[in-house]
Amino acid sequence: MKMKKIAVLIMSCALMAGSLITAHAETKEKLPTVSDLWWEDQVAHWEEVDDAYKYEVVLYRNSSKVKTVETKNTKYNFGNSFTKADSYRFRVRALGKREFADGAWSSYSEEIDISQTYINNLEEEREKNRASSVGKGASGPGETQNDGEWISDQNGWWFKYADGSYPSNAWVQVKDAWYFFGSDGYMKTGWIEWKNKKYYCDASGAMVTGTYTVEGTAYNFAGDGSLMQ
Repeated sequence: MKMKKIAVLIMSCALMAGSLITAHAETKEKLPTVSDLWWEDQVAHWEEVDDAYKYEVVLYRNSSKVKTVETKNTKYNFGNSFTKADSYRFRVRALGKREFADGAWSSYSEEIDISQTYINNLEEEREKNRASSVGKGASGPGETQNDGEWISDQNGWWFKYADGSYPSNAWVQVKDAWYFFGSDGYMKTGWIEWKNKKYYCDASGAMVTGTYTVEGTAYNFAGDGSLMQ
C-alpha cells in the first residue's frame, strides 16, 4: 500500500512538472510578422522587428526555393545566389530567443527579374574569382581535386568528379581555391564551422585567408583558412 502511494505521488509530481513546462511554453510571446519587404538591386531588405534575435530568409525562383539563410541584419545580398535568368522573390520571418517565439512568415516580396546578361556576367566573375589568389597556396582543411567540372542548377553550384560522384560535407581544393560542400553536395558561402574551427567563404565560394572584411568587420584568417582568435 505504501509503495502504491509513493508511485501515485511520483506520477502527480511528473504531471505537475509537465504542466508547468507546457504553461511556460504557452506564455512565450510570438514575434510580429515581418512587413515592408523590398529590393534594392539584388539586395533584399525588410522592416526591423523589435526583440527579434535574427531572421530567416528564403529566396524563391517562381515557387521553387533557391536559398535559405539566417542573418541578424535587416538585409541580405542575394547577388551571387541567382542560378538562371528568371523572376525571384523572397520572404522573411523573425526568429525569437528565450521568452519570444518565432514569428509567422511574411508575405512574398515583389519580384525581381534577373536577365541572362546578369547570369552570364555572374558566371564570368565566378571563373575569375576561382582563378584569383583568394585562398591560393593555403594548405587547406581538405583534399585537392582538379579532375572534374562545376555544375549549376536551380539549387546552386556543385562539383562533379570525373566518375560522376560529388563531394559532400567536405572541403575540396579546385585549382588554387578551397571550397566547402554541404551534406546536400552544394557549395556553401559565408561562415563555415568545421571541426571546432571557423572559416569564411566569399561570394564566389572560395575560402579566404589573411585579413578579410565581413559586413564591415575585419577578421584575420590563418594560412589554412581558419579564423585566428
